[in-house]
Amino acid sequence: MRALLAAVCAALAVPGVVAAAGSPWEQAAELRRLLADAEKALIVGGPAEAQPVARRALSAGRVLAVSLRAGDPQAAARIDEGLGKVAAAAGSGDGRALAAARASVWTAVLGGAYRVVVAAVEAGDVAAAQAWLLVREFRTPTRFSRPAADATLALERLAAGEVTAASALAAVQGDLLDTYQARLRAALEAADAAVERGFATRLAGETALAAGYARILLDAYRE
Repeated sequence: MRALLAAVCAALAVPGVVAAAGSPWEQAAELRRLLADAEKALIVGGPAEAQPVARRALSAGRVLAVSLRAGDPQAAARIDEGLGKVAAAAGSGDGRALAAARASVWTAVLGGAYRVVVAAVEAGDVAAAQAWLLVREFRTPTRFSRPAADATLALERLAAGEVTAASALAAVQGDLLDTYQARLRAALEAADAAVERGFATRLAGETALAAGYARILLDAYRE
C-alpha cells in the first residue's frame, strides 16, 4: 500500500511530497506542472505571460529528455520536438497548438518511461525499474474496481526473489498497457465531446493525448 501511495503522489505531483533530487518522477512532475502552467498563462495573460513559463518547461523537459535518452532515444527526441512546439505556440499565442504540444510531450514522457521500465526488468535492474515506474498514469477507480498496483507489487516481489523476471514483466506490461488503453478510450471520448461542444483547444489536446497513448500501445497492437 505504501508503494502504491507513493506512485499516486508521484503521478499527480502532490505538493509537499519530498523525493530524491533529480529522480525521474520528480523531473516528470515538474515538467507536467510547468506545461499546465504555460497553457493557463496563455489563456490568462497571453504570450507575454506564457513565454517565460514555456521557457522553464523547456529547461525542465530537456533535463528529463537527457535522463531518457540512453533508454529510449526516440522518446527523448519526441520530447525535444514537442518542447520546441510548446515554446513556439506560447510565443505566437496559439492555444490549440500549445494544448496539442503539451499532450504530445507528456505522452512521450510516459512512453519513454514505460520502455525504460520494460528494459530494466529484462536486464534485472529492479531499482531502475522501480524508479521509472513512478512516471506513469493510473486508471480511474470506480465502485467496481480498485487503483491498479499490479506493476508496483510485481517489482517488489521480483526484488524479494519471489517471482521470475518474466512473470514480473508480464504483470508490469499488463498493468501499464491496460492503463493506457483505458486512457486512450477516455481521450477519444473527450475528443468526441469537444467536437459536440465546439471546444477547439480541448479537441486539439485530447486528440494529441489519444495519439500519444496509441503510440505507447502500438507494439502490443501489432503483436
